[in-house]
Amino acid sequence: MAEIFLSIFKNTPIASRIVAGYTEGIMAYRRPEMTNKTWSAFFLIAALLVILPALASAGNIYKWVDSKGNLHFGEKVPEGIQAEKITPDTRKVGTAAPSAQELQVSKEEALIRKETAAAEKEKRRTRKEDKALREKHCATARKRIATLEPTPRILVKNKDGTTRRLNDDERLDWLQKSRDAEKEYCGK
Repeated sequence: MAEIFLSIFKNTPIASRIVAGYTEGIMAYRRPEMTNKTWSAFFLIAALLVILPALASAGNIYKWVDSKGNLHFGEKVPEGIQAEKITPDTRKVGTAAPSAQELQVSKEEALIRKETAAAEKEKRRTRKEDKALREKHCATARKRIATLEPTPRILVKNKDGTTRRLNDDERLDWLQKSRDAEKEYCGK
């Protein structure tokens, strides 16, 4: 506070004497500054206070089988029973390795996901192919309708390579088939 007062009124003679007397009285009661070494020591002591109780509670763990064949784990072994000392793996605290059954289930799930994805991909591919095929058939049907409707005289090639004219019944039959194809493939 004295520093703030001095910074505001630093060039006035009365302020210098007031601040000098004020700071002299406070300086006697001021606590020493904490250095980096002091802070380091403080944090080291705090860390030890947190860690030591955990280390003290970590005892030995034993495994044994009782007279009925039941498996037991504990820190104290009953008298007259032979026990095996267990050393826990502390590298992976809180996680357990998956069992063989869990691994098998996860492999099966991964296989099912893979097969489902492949089936979906195949379905999308066939949908695209079907769409392209439908568009092709639609265009063909519309082209036939455009040719058959206005023109009563249509020439067609036979299988043997000769040409002939369609009669009105044949032309109307082809026109109806083309309109049905248009409805089916063009969505009309």
